[in-house]
Amino acid sequence: MKYMVVLKRCKDANVSCIGDYKFCITPSKCVSSNVISSSSVLYIFGDGSMVTSLTGGGYDEETGLANSLTLHVRFDTNGYKKPNTYGQDIFSFRLNINDKFHYMTCDDHKSLTGGTVYMTDKREKLVSACKTDPQTCCCLLMYDG
Repeated sequence: MKYMVVLKRCKDANVSCIGDYKFCITPSKCVSSNVISSSSVLYIFGDGSMVTSLTGGGYDEETGLANSLTLHVRFDTNGYKKPNTYGQDIFSFRLNINDKFHYMTCDDHKSLTGGTVYMTDKREKLVSACKTDPQTCCCLLMYDG
């Protein structure tokens, strides 16, 4: 963080810190900033972008490993400016860490969408998923490098 211009750091669902920030999971399903939980933090950077991170753990579908630490990172390229929608200006990634290795992948939001894609899928499937489920667009971005 010492190399970044951080204007504001918000933690523990502090809506008064974040303000009236709302984001859309799909163009028709939007939620307010109060979804930030006690285990997450939000940073607002000097260029207006925002990043939130949420820690968790549990079973990792891709590796089949239990008890891994998971860091979910949601990045909004333009912060408070619209459209504040997944797949357009918001992208979500996941970092998994356990005692053997760590890796970063797209966060396909299996808990919200039922799981539609994996990083190992073919590009055509990722393009199709991105068109119908905006939360999976980060998978396509990572696939394309």
